[in-house]
Amino acid sequence: MSDTGGFPILFLPQYAGKNNRVTGQSNAFGWENYVASNTSCAFGYRNTLFGNSSVAIGNGNNVGNTSSSNIYNTSSGAIGTNCNAYGVYGLAGGLSTSTGSQSSISFGANLGSSGPNSAAFGSGGNLSSARTFGFGANYRATSIYGEFVHASGGILSGGDSQRGWFLVGNQTTSAALTSLYTYPSISQVAVMPAGGRWGISFDLIAATTGAINKSARFVRSFQIDRPTNAASTVIVGSVQTVGVDTGSNAGLPPSGWSVSISADTTNGGPSFQVTGDTDTINWVASIQYVQIIRV
Repeated sequence: MSDTGGFPILFLPQYAGKNNRVTGQSNAFGWENYVASNTSCAFGYRNTLFGNSSVAIGNGNNVGNTSSSNIYNTSSGAIGTNCNAYGVYGLAGGLSTSTGSQSSISFGANLGSSGPNSAAFGSGGNLSSARTFGFGANYRATSIYGEFVHASGGILSGGDSQRGWFLVGNQTTSAALTSLYTYPSISQVAVMPAGGRWGISFDLIAATTGAINKSARFVRSFQIDRPTNAASTVIVGSVQTVGVDTGSNAGLPPSGWSVSISADTTNGGPSFQVTGDTDTINWVASIQYVQIIRV
């Protein structure tokens, strides 16, 4: 240790312990760690780092992957036992967790978070769609952009009994029927798993932009099934109006504003459409569902 300008500086060796290998400007401490990147550090036993500016702490963790384009993962970390951080700016921790895309987190046990900008917590969960969040046990998020999922263990398999939540929205400037999407700029739709049955609560708020002061709220409840393929998707019974639609038109929605919900037999999920008027209107709806999957 030395002192420079009143600040103590600790100089550490590049590696210490037994059978560590360091090929870049990095450090390794413990036993049989391998670091093949720069400004990275491994602590513990048999950790492997290929990602620059990354860290692995514990036993048998991996950061970066020589067999993929993620070999140069930066600013990633793996902490625990047998955790794999294969995404840039990712963090995997606990027991046998993994991240496979950028800015993802996986913390707990036996988790996978391969969707970009996603976060998985708990045990036995898997997130493969983008910008998703999952917690609990044995949940799945496979096809809905920006979904939030929770399960408490499943009945027979992962994701067969869980709840989820996501948003759909869009903007209208005419009275044409317009679809609402989970990601409007690229027309992302909600897709159900094969064999899935959903009970849905739909809550929509709409409002004009600028100085025009018009708004409305629509609440619906319904069941939708997808027994097999997309073409089998069907609304069970009818879509129910919950309470009374409200708005700025003497307590009611503005004239011409409406909501339409149907089964999307092309993609295999619910379809949400709205009708406004010639004003610019922003529409956003919260979709909450409970799911059971026939296996």
